[in-house]
Amino acid sequence: MADTAQDGILGREDIDGIQDARFVEHTMATEGAWKGKRVRLRTLQADERDSYEMQSYLSVEKEMPFRMRAELVARCLVDTQGKRLFGDDEIEQLGRKSGTALDELFQACRTLNGMGAGQVEELAKKSERPNDSSSSASSA
Repeated sequence: MADTAQDGILGREDIDGIQDARFVEHTMATEGAWKGKRVRLRTLQADERDSYEMQSYLSVEKEMPFRMRAELVARCLVDTQGKRLFGDDEIEQLGRKSGTALDELFQACRTLNGMGAGQVEELAKKSERPNDSSSSASSA
């Protein structure tokens, strides 16, 4: 496939070659044992974000517990090589940490990943609405 970036339009090879993961260091402001400690956070890949958002939606629909903060933080918290510090099977363990510290990390992860305030909450709210097309119909 030809490189089309010279025309200002990205081609497949251009897109495949983009290394778009971003990493940032975050210094904790939370009081106590976390204060002043530094962590490394990364952006989610699109499929990871989709998975996170779908898991949030399904947990509300099926009335299952969802650790919104711990789930997102676990996906973003990485070591210096970019490897996750907490696997999917360790999210419950992460959720037992300080709620204040986890909330600070959650907010940092949302900002880093371009998730607006209340976006996950809005997704949950939408899933609670009845799926009734007649309620949204307008008369002509």
